[in-house]
Amino acid sequence: MASGFGSDTIAGMAGRIAGMSPAAVRFGWNSARLNGQGHIGFSGDVLQLQGRTSGEGDGLVIDLRATRGQVLGWQRLSARRIGLRLRAAAGSGQEGLRMLEFTQDADADRLVAWLPGTGTRSSLIRRWYEDRLGPYRRQALATYAISSVIVACFILQVLRAGGSSFDAATLYAQGANLPMQTLAGEPWRLLSAVFLHGDFGHLIGNLVTFLALAPYVERLYGRPALVAIFLGAGLAGSAADIFSHFSTVAVGASGAVFGVVGALLAYPLRRRGQLPLSSMRVILAVGGLYMIWSLKQGFDGEGVNNSAHVSGLIAGFVLGLVLAPPFEIERRSPLLPLAAVGALGVVVLGCGLAFAAGRGSDDYRVARLIETIQLRSKDIDSACQSAQKVAQADPAAGQAGFEAACVSGLDAIEQQVRALAPSDEGLRSLVAEQLAQIARQRESNRMAARVFADIAIIQPADEARIAALDGCDRALDALESQSRTAVGRRMREDCLGPLDRAIGMLDAVRASTPEALQYQQRSRSLWENERTSLARIERAVLGNDADAFDAAVDALNAARAAHASGAVSTADPSTDGRQ
Repeated sequence: MASGFGSDTIAGMAGRIAGMSPAAVRFGWNSARLNGQGHIGFSGDVLQLQGRTSGEGDGLVIDLRATRGQVLGWQRLSARRIGLRLRAAAGSGQEGLRMLEFTQDADADRLVAWLPGTGTRSSLIRRWYEDRLGPYRRQALATYAISSVIVACFILQVLRAGGSSFDAATLYAQGANLPMQTLAGEPWRLLSAVFLHGDFGHLIGNLVTFLALAPYVERLYGRPALVAIFLGAGLAGSAADIFSHFSTVAVGASGAVFGVVGALLAYPLRRRGQLPLSSMRVILAVGGLYMIWSLKQGFDGEGVNNSAHVSGLIAGFVLGLVLAPPFEIERRSPLLPLAAVGALGVVVLGCGLAFAAGRGSDDYRVARLIETIQLRSKDIDSACQSAQKVAQADPAAGQAGFEAACVSGLDAIEQQVRALAPSDEGLRSLVAEQLAQIARQRESNRMAARVFADIAIIQPADEARIAALDGCDRALDALESQSRTAVGRRMREDCLGPLDRAIGMLDAVRASTPEALQYQQRSRSLWENERTSLARIERAVLGNDADAFDAAVDALNAARAAHASGAVSTADPSTDGRQ
């Protein structure tokens, strides 16, 4: 006799099933939810079942006799499992369904040969399973615990962000999965992303489906297994992003919910004959509609990640095949929780392998190189700003240093960026954006370099003008020691004449940039005004006209003040791209 079939021996049972060859069997009633184990025998038109119940009504002695005429229907669900529908012996009423499971295929074959007619698909078969499922929703503690965590996380998201809809940057700050950053040292994002959602609609879609499906899975697999399936499928979905959405922020429990659907599909395959699909058609329909709706959104390109869905579905299916226990709870091993923990550990190990593979991928190397290049660009910006200050103070001396710091350095970075060839679309966009930014920055810096080159050409004229103004100051300082005629002569020779030559030098310059041309025009306007005012000062000195002298000095100061208020200054090319 197979182990686990009670303390009665075959010999003892055989004594009570007189004249028959007894077979070990498990049995179940539909109406009273009585289940037990014992022996069955059949001879001629008589079938006799004897045994004891377990679970509800534990220890109740069962002694059933029936004839072929009382068999209203039967169905063979598997090699060893048969369902019977019997009519009571004394009347037209119908007794509840018996579910029989033999320990040997040959014993089941003997019963099928004894039964009248052919097997049918009876709704009462399904009723036995539905009755055995029991009030699974009221007992789905793991389902409600997981749902509570999801809702609590969303409430925290809303409180932190001040709203119920979040952009990519906000989701990343809250713990979303961005593989190019997750691989850089934040693997916990693979799990945290499962409990975050992009908006209220996203949350409701996943939560309602999970609450509809998970209690059923919890009844079939047990609480530890449901937790393992949910977390394992969620982690698998997040890990799939490493190879499919490398530069995209991802959140949501949809991969984990797909895993729950996968477990539902796996159970009737793993425990063939223990749970007919007819008893699961409503719950499978709900899961199927959720899968179709979610996958369609992904194919329509609505920001839904089908790779996470499919990966979660596969992970849940595989975990379901591994963890599916017998349908009858009393037949389950006490080691099932340990099996769930072990299965989840295998998934975590798989995620670790995916993590290692992701860090060794070309896309990861490209992402890290882009970060390095961005840091180098900041260093170049800093060096360029320093070189710009030198060039602004002395265009002739600082021009070469500015071009080396602000143009040549960007050329080297551009060569590095152009050598990158990532497979991820998002990374390709980042590379293109980086190249465009480098091109804009380099063109701006080149324009600034041309401006400094033009101003450097103007610089000799500016130096001649400064020397002329110094001559004017020296001539005027001699008023107390020399005659007015001598001062006037020195004004013409040391001041006005050199200033005319400086203006001529300025006019000879051919500026190539609008900024330098504007600088040249404003300088000439100032110099002309200075020349006019100094000529008036010369005439006032020769005419000994103090009022005219003061008016000319005021005009000179006003011209210089007007020029200073509207003076051209080169902007930082590294910030706004203009000069």
